[in-house]
Amino acid sequence: MKKSIIIGIVIVVLIFSGVLGYFLFFKGDGVMLAPKTGTLYVSSSPSGASVYLDGVLKGLTPKAISGLSLKNYNITISKSGYQNFFTVKKIVAGSNYLNVTLVPVAQTGTLYISSIPSDAKVFVDGAPKNNTPVTISGLAIGSHRIEVWKQGYESYYDAAKNIVAGNNSLNVTLVPIAQTGTLYITSIPSDADVYLDGSPRNKTPVIIDGLNLGTYYVLISKAGYNDSGTHKTIVAGNNSLNVILIPL
Repeated sequence: MKKSIIIGIVIVVLIFSGVLGYFLFFKGDGVMLAPKTGTLYVSSSPSGASVYLDGVLKGLTPKAISGLSLKNYNITISKSGYQNFFTVKKIVAGSNYLNVTLVPVAQTGTLYISSIPSDAKVFVDGAPKNNTPVTISGLAIGSHRIEVWKQGYESYYDAAKNIVAGNNSLNVTLVPIAQTGTLYITSIPSDADVYLDGSPRNKTPVIIDGLNLGTYYVLISKAGYNDSGTHKTIVAGNNSLNVILIPL
């Protein structure tokens, strides 16, 4: 009798264990239940990018994130110097993978150009810009041709101005062009002596070039005639003076 009771208890325990195991590990159709979480393996090129799931930082790539509920996640991959990557990833039971190639940010620089004197024309890579002072933005990183020009001054030219990301500056002091004038002197009668600020300059007709801009005292002298003296202002380019001498 006691032996029968013990056997009955063992049978009940076995049956209970089987039923419990069934509900714990199997569906009604006899298939083992799938895990209720997933693991996401995130990699990127380049590596070392920050991984955010639903706005929460999970670490740097490469990164394995386990224990994820089976649902959709908003994923952001971020790295300095590269465009952010966004996606929605559905996590299924078991292993999930996400590999991302990040795109570099198109870096540009800004160039501020000033000049002495100001209001000079500016050309960048041959294209006209506003007059100085001027700020030119959106320049690609690297070398650019810069020209600064103003009437009456020598042009400034830099064939390889290096532009880096962020702010760049260039200050130019323009050098005045050494301007001169030419004076052509004639007289009636000709063959008269010419003096410029007291210095002899041949006989008429005479061309005197290379004169600095300014005012000179010109004296025309010929034997038998009254001297003729006058102040002559020389401008850039050609100048002329014709004198009629009066006999004594």
